[in-house]
Amino acid sequence: MNARTAIIVRVAALGAVALIAACGGGGSSSPAPPPPNPTATPVPTATPTPTPAPTATPSVVVPSPTALAFDAIGATAAVAVSEPNYAGSFVETDTCAPGSVPIVTVTPSTPATSFTVTADAAGACALTFADSHGNMVQVPVTVTVTVLGGQSAKRH
Repeated sequence: MNARTAIIVRVAALGAVALIAACGGGGSSSPAPPPPNPTATPVPTATPTPTPAPTATPSVVVPSPTALAFDAIGATAAVAVSEPNYAGSFVETDTCAPGSVPIVTVTPSTPATSFTVTADAAGACALTFADSHGNMVQVPVTVTVTVLGGQSAKRH
């Protein structure tokens, strides 16, 4: 082999080594890095939306009857008081004793869900019935007394 052929062989050999090194092949290069492990995409968890608390329906105290009218002293009437979803008793207050003689007197039953009302004097007032939660209702009362005839004057 002549000198010129030896140079070409050496240049060719160097080129082959360069190609092998560039492609990463051969036994002297480092191994390729492992593929990355796929990570799961986090799925967002639903945040519960707070539901509003149910609005309480205002309780209604129901009297029966809703008004009282008396036409004689000593007359009586019963008032029954109820309320949906309420099993307790009721308290009665009134404006029926403005003077020395009350317009009516009220007597509760036991338990206090029914009340006896007795006419005592002419006038108008209101009975108020309340539950233990502060719900209440008013019942208007009138007592009308008609005097027939008059007193006779003593003659001398």
